[in-house]
Amino acid sequence: AELHELKADPNRPATGTCLESSLSEGRGVLATVLVQEGTLKVGDVVVCGDGFGRVRALFDDKGQTIPEAGPSTPVEISGLDVVPSAGERFAVVEDVSRAREIAEARRDRARAAAHGERQTVTLENLYSKMAEQKVKTLNLILKADVQGSLEALIKELVKLENDEVPVRVLLKGVGGISESDIILADASQAIVIGFRVAPEDRAITLADEKNIEIRRYDIIYQVTDEIKKAVEGLLVP
Repeated sequence: AELHELKADPNRPATGTCLESSLSEGRGVLATVLVQEGTLKVGDVVVCGDGFGRVRALFDDKGQTIPEAGPSTPVEISGLDVVPSAGERFAVVEDVSRAREIAEARRDRARAAAHGERQTVTLENLYSKMAEQKVKTLNLILKADVQGSLEALIKELVKLENDEVPVRVLLKGVGGISESDIILADASQAIVIGFRVAPEDRAITLADEKNIEIRRYDIIYQVTDEIKKAVEGLLVP
């Protein structure tokens, strides 16, 4: 940066990129962001991906609270309403109503896209596709502690893909395993995988009732090893 004399304007509303995100039981949604332009301050209204909120606190790399963060500063923020994905851009906007408008428009688009995909995971469609194509599909629902773990898991699972048994991730997210995850698993014959997260009490009860398998792991390679065995067990002779 010094060699090329790279510069950023610190006197404008902050923009940058989300590097990591998680859901903390005591502190809510936490996002580690890199400020690339402007200065991010406590109290700023931020939109990041399909989430928004007012910055309640800023934490530096040592976990200390700071009042503001300028260009080229990595900082953890609290105050967003949902966990953003790593790689999402963030920007400071003028007020909460504008932030809500942007976030809700993005959520509507995401829901529409998900609804289009979700048509393929109903029991009726699943059985008809299996009958037509003679394909067995291993459906997975993934929940992890942070976005980085989720991305690493998906990257490894993609390597297990083969023509005879597709591995499909129907739902992925950060946070504990919820009742809605079990409902989707029941509708789509999916296995629920929790990576360093626990299921909620109601989710455990419902999973027992519906006979849905929940598997919990702490090491990524344990997940891929067991999925590989499951895929090999499903292969057509």
